[in-house]
Amino acid sequence: MVQVKLTGVSIRYGDVKAVEKMDLLVKDKEFLTILGPSGGGKTSILRVIAGLEEPTEGEVHLDRDLVNEIPPGDRNLGMVFQNYALFTHMTARENIGFPLSVRKMPKEELERRVDEVARLLRIGDLLNRKPKQLSGGEQQRVALGRAIVRKPNVFLMDEPLSNLDAALRAKMRVELKKLQKDLQTTLIYVTHDQTEAMSMADRIAVIKDGTLLQVGTPEEIYGTPATAWIGSFVGTPPMNLLDCTVSDGGTLIVDGGCNLQTPRSLSSKMAALKPGKRLKLGIRPEDVEIGQKPSGLYCEAKVYLSESTGDSTIVDFELGENMVKVRTKAGYSAKIGDNAYLIFNESKINLFDAV
Repeated sequence: MVQVKLTGVSIRYGDVKAVEKMDLLVKDKEFLTILGPSGGGKTSILRVIAGLEEPTEGEVHLDRDLVNEIPPGDRNLGMVFQNYALFTHMTARENIGFPLSVRKMPKEELERRVDEVARLLRIGDLLNRKPKQLSGGEQQRVALGRAIVRKPNVFLMDEPLSNLDAALRAKMRVELKKLQKDLQTTLIYVTHDQTEAMSMADRIAVIKDGTLLQVGTPEEIYGTPATAWIGSFVGTPPMNLLDCTVSDGGTLIVDGGCNLQTPRSLSSKMAALKPGKRLKLGIRPEDVEIGQKPSGLYCEAKVYLSESTGDSTIVDFELGENMVKVRTKAGYSAKIGDNAYLIFNESKINLFDAV
């Protein structure tokens, strides 16, 4: 298997910049997810790696080989699309075996490889059916089988689960992750769904408007996002972002709310900031505790709304000009208009520049 390296890759369509000066290293046998909103350049990156498009500038390497000029068929990559792209007149067996048949592989070896893949994907009893006789999940497995049968160096997957219902997506996430580990192959997976990225990836590359914002493990992306936008994009509910100002004494003045002492973990960063500097304080809903007495880093706030999610309760608080979501235990009773103390876990606080 191989690693994939992009160096200074830009992709432009006329005056439109799809991707700008991207450097990205995908490690050998790694499951890397490219996460971002629609129109952010994710699919363009995948197509450049596959050789379906040429970068406007920059280099694409597979291991030590520069592949900018190498056609798609010679890169030994397996690609799975959102729409599966199965041949409707062929059976599942014929669809899976198609990449081998066009390479004139002997029939006996071709059949052996198809049967091997079918056992791996547990679709042996579906091989004689045509796509219209298969469910969405079964079609997805056939599309995966067609990519696997070539034994590619790298798998490229472009939103492959987006056409499935929620229950089947959850099941296929587990199966894809297990499959990648079993095959010990490098996999690059494009999605706009942060749940998919967080649950499957070894690392996540977050992209917005063609710019790579952060690369890290799911834990790093979730716990220490590089920007306020990432904090708001990743997580359900998203990270709370409170507008605040640095005071003369080094404390944080939350807009219309309260003053917070500098968290010890951020003291060195705060010391370098000038009074009057505008910031956004980021903290996850589960890192705020609802208390009846003040303690630690706290602000007093008023209950705005309470909603049950089954396994927990989300309580919205008005804190001056900010709204704060708090995730607390299931069955928590909160009366609209009541006051309570919001106690912040200081080790979980993030500070971002105000935009």
